Amino acid sequence: MRTLLTMLGAVLALVLPDLAWAGCGLEMCPAVDAAGPAKRSSLRVPIATQLTRYEGAGGQGQIYRADAGVEFWGRDDIVLSAVIPMIVVDADDASGQVGHGNPLGNVQMVSHPISWLSVAGGFLLEVPLGDETLVDDHWVVLNHVQARLNLGRPMVHLRAGYLRTFGGTEGEVGASDGHDHHHDHSTAAHTLPVDPHSDQEARAKAMVGIVLGDWTPALTWDGAIEVQGSSPGTQFHSMGGTIQANLSTRLKGQVQALVPVTQARRYEWRAGLGMTLTR
Repeated sequence: MRTLLTMLGAVLALVLPDLAWAGCGLEMCPAVDAAGPAKRSSLRVPIATQLTRYEGAGGQGQIYRADAGVEFWGRDDIVLSAVIPMIVVDADDASGQVGHGNPLGNVQMVSHPISWLSVAGGFLLEVPLGDETLVDDHWVVLNHVQARLNLGRPMVHLRAGYLRTFGGTEGEVGASDGHDHHHDHSTAAHTLPVDPHSDQEARAKAMVGIVLGDWTPALTWDGAIEVQGSSPGTQFHSMGGTIQANLSTRLKGQVQALVPVTQARRYEWRAGLGMTLTR
């Protein structure tokens, strides 16, 4: 019964017309584990850093991002999480900008219908409370689903979601005209390359790897299709690699790098490092 409710919630999350998500990606949704249902509740503290190189109509430079979060995994397979980002934009031809990004909140249901499959579905909300010189003034919702297949040593992790923005002030950063892939997040005072996205878009991620004891190297793909915005139908695809590691019984780590493989792109390259402590 729990499995059916989780799958139904995941399907509804993708089709409900009044909800959606944006600027922060599917990687901000807590990843399901390979293990079965939790025997007790746990608290996880993820910390991540990311470096992005951007080039476009908004200029060129680097974006440094640090995320501090908390995740509560309940025994009833409900996951609640929140993240607060800090952002530094270091433009090549201008002085840097430092500020905090929009906070994120997430709720999702997890299920383990069979021993080698874990699935989840939920909603991720971006709240416009960040530094107005760096991030949007609109709300963003991401309806997301994910599945992890544990086939012995081989591992496959699939994610998909639908993003939509709402609210915001016309003519300001995050206005109803959204963001395009040229980083045109502009006002009369500034142009921003942080977290570009359209008004509505479909997003997906895939990771295929092999479990080698405490280490899991994998190939990754990240994609988005603009549904509503300045260039409907435009596709963005990136490829890269990930290494996940169980550093101890309570500490996990991950490194990742991505490079765009399509002409339409939102960055030139991206690399990240993350750690998660479980209590």
